Amino acid sequence: MATQSNLFVVESAQNVGRYTVATEDLELGKTVLLDPPLVAVVDDAHLDTLCAVCFQPASSKCGQCKIARYCSNACQKSDWKMHKRECLGYKKVGRKPPAVVRLASRLWMLNQVNPERYARMKSLQSHRDEYSGETLQSFTEMAILVLSFTSDDEITLAKLSSPAVQAVIEEVVCIFCVIMTNAYAPWNDELESVGVGLYPILSLMNHACDANCAPMYINGTTAHVRTLRPIKKGEELTISYLDVTAQTESRKKSIKDQWLFDCKCRRCVEQVGQSDPLGQISREIMDLGTKAEMLMQMMAETKDEDLRDIDKYFLANLDKVLGPNHEMRLKYLRFMQDALLHTQNNDEGDKRWRRTLVIARKVLPIEEAIFGKVHPRVSHQKLMVAELAAYCCKNVEDYQKDKRLAVEALKITHGAQNQLTLKAMSL
Repeated sequence: MATQSNLFVVESAQNVGRYTVATEDLELGKTVLLDPPLVAVVDDAHLDTLCAVCFQPASSKCGQCKIARYCSNACQKSDWKMHKRECLGYKKVGRKPPAVVRLASRLWMLNQVNPERYARMKSLQSHRDEYSGETLQSFTEMAILVLSFTSDDEITLAKLSSPAVQAVIEEVVCIFCVIMTNAYAPWNDELESVGVGLYPILSLMNHACDANCAPMYINGTTAHVRTLRPIKKGEELTISYLDVTAQTESRKKSIKDQWLFDCKCRRCVEQVGQSDPLGQISREIMDLGTKAEMLMQMMAETKDEDLRDIDKYFLANLDKVLGPNHEMRLKYLRFMQDALLHTQNNDEGDKRWRRTLVIARKVLPIEEAIFGKVHPRVSHQKLMVAELAAYCCKNVEDYQKDKRLAVEALKITHGAQNQLTLKAMSL
C-alpha cells in the first residue's frame, strides 16, 4: 500500500481513540496520504456503467452473471479471485444486492481470499456494543443475505439455529458495524458519489466540520488526502465525514446517529445556540424552494418561464430572509444552477447560459464561507464559473481572471496534473 505516512503518526487517547498528528509543518495543498481501499464497490446508481475495479467507464460485462462491469481485460482478470464467488451469488439470488451488502460480502470473502486484509478490516473500530437492538437486528438480516449470497450451501432455517452458523452471522454483523463506522463514498471528478469503500488509514482520521484536510479520489478508488490549509507540526489532521452545508443541529444529529459521537469541533461549538433563520422563512418562499426541488426532478421538461419566475421572486427575497451565506440559500441556488444547466431549451440559447453564470457566481462566495477558501467543492465551482464565463464572454481577456482562479484552486485541491486542472488551463 502506497502511503506518505512519514508526514503524520497515528496516536491514541482514551476519549477519542486513534487519531493522526502531523510530524512536520505541512504546506497548503500537500498530499499527506495515498490510501487504496481494502475493498470498494460501485454504488447501485453506477453498477451498470462503471468498472467494478477502478470505477472508470466500463466497456464490457461479466459473461456469466451479466452484472459486474469492467473497463478492460486487465481489470476483469484482477477481480476474478473475488468476483468468482460473487458471480455465483448473483445467479443464485437472482437480483442485485444493494451496495452495502455487496461491500460486506466482499469483506467477508477476504477471510479466505486475503486473510491479511481481513485482519486489517477487523482492527478497525466497530462500536458493536453501542448500536441499538433495532439496528443490530437489521444488520443480522443483512448478514443472512450476505451468507446466502456468498455460501455454496443453501441457508435453511435449521442451519440458522445452529451455534456454528450463529457465530458466523455475528461475525458478519460486526462487519456491518465496521462499515457503518468507517466506510467512505469515493466520488468522481464531478464530486458525484460513485461507490462505497473501506479505507484502512483514512478511517483513522477524525472528523471536523471545519476540517484541515480532504480526500480526493483521482482516476479511481485510491483516496488522495490533501491539506486545505497550512498545518503545524503536532496538529491533528482532520477530514469531514458528511456534507457540512447542513444546519448545525442536523449535522450533530447525523454524526451522533451514524458515528456515535458528539461533534465538538470549533465550528459546532461556535454555532450552538445561535438563532436559526429557518424558523422565519415565509410559506411563500418555502413553496418556491419546493418548486426548485421539483424542477431538479423534472429538469428535462422544465420551461424557462418557471425558472424565470423563481429568478424573479425567490432569489430576490432569499437574502432578506436567510442572510447572504445561509446553508439553505446555498441549497436552493444549487438547485437553480443545476436546473438551468440541464434545461433543454434552445430558444433562449446564450441568454440561459448567462443566467446560469449569474447563479454560479452567487454560489461561489457562499461555498467559500461554508467550506473555506480552499476546498474541492469550491475548486469545482470555480471551474464551472470559468467554463461558463469562457462561453459567455466574447473577449478572452474578460474571463482570464476566472480561469486563473480556477487553475490556482484546482492545483491545490486536485493537483497540477489532474484532468480538471488541465481542463481549466485549456480554457
